[in-house]
Amino acid sequence: MKLNVLSRMAAVLAAGTLVVGLLAGCSMVPSKGGTVDNAVDTDTVLILTQGDGMPALTNAEDFLDCVNVTPGGSAGLVVADGKPFALGPQRFDQVKNNDIQQARADKAARLELVEAVQGAAAKTPQTDLISAVSLAGRMLSAGTASNKVLIIQHSGVNTGASLPMQELNLLNTDPAQLLDQLDAAAMLPQLNGVAVEFYGLGDVAGSQGTLSAQQVQWLKSFWQGFFDRTGANVTFHTDIVSGDALNNGHTVTPLAAAGAPTFV
Repeated sequence: MKLNVLSRMAAVLAAGTLVVGLLAGCSMVPSKGGTVDNAVDTDTVLILTQGDGMPALTNAEDFLDCVNVTPGGSAGLVVADGKPFALGPQRFDQVKNNDIQQARADKAARLELVEAVQGAAAKTPQTDLISAVSLAGRMLSAGTASNKVLIIQHSGVNTGASLPMQELNLLNTDPAQLLDQLDAAAMLPQLNGVAVEFYGLGDVAGSQGTLSAQQVQWLKSFWQGFFDRTGANVTFHTDIVSGDALNNGHTVTPLAAAGAPTFV
C-alpha cells in the first residue's frame, strides 16, 4: 500500500464525512470559517479503529470527490487499536502545470482510496484512543500547514492500557479525577488551536453492547474535559454512525451494561 494513498485517504475523510452508509456530501467538516475550503493548506489526521467494538468505515468511495490536496498541507491516519500506529503523514507538494493535469492526478489518487481504506485495520487487542490522540498530535505538530484538523471516528470507549474503562464503574467515577491523573502522568497532549471533529461517540458494534444514555453522557463529559485540557476545540457530531464492526480477529473487552435508571 502506497504511503501517499494512505495520507490522501485521511484527507478525503476529513474533508467529507465519517458517517457509515447514512450521510453524503462534503460539508461535514468545516474549516475555521465554518465551511469546507479546499484552498486552505491543512494538516489533517484521521483516527479510527477498523476493528471490534464500533462500526467500521466501509463506504469512503462515496466521498472521494472531497479530497483536499492543497499544496502545503498533509494528511495521515492513526489506527486506534491497543497499540496505536500511524500511516503517513504525506505532504501535498505536487503542483501540476494546469488544471486538467491536476484534475487527472487527483482522480488517479481517488481511484486508489478504496483500497487504502480497506487496508487500514486494527491489529492489537483493545482500543487506546488516548494514546492515538497523542500520536496524532505529534503528526500534526510535524506539519507546517496553517490549519490543523483532527478527525475522530470512535465510540469514545477506551479499553487500552492508558485508561481501561472496562475496569471502572463509570457512572460512579469523576471524569475530572481521571483527567487529573492523566495530566500528572503527562498523558495529555498539547493540541493548542487544533479543530477536533468527533464522530460516533457512544455508537458501538461487535462485542460491545449498547451503551446507556448515562454512559454516553459520561463519555461526552470525559472527552470534553480531555480536549479542553489539551487546548483543542472539540465538536461532537450527532450524526448516527451505524453498521457492523470489522470482523478481522481484533477484540476489545466490552463495558459492563449499566443498570436501568432510577426515577424518583
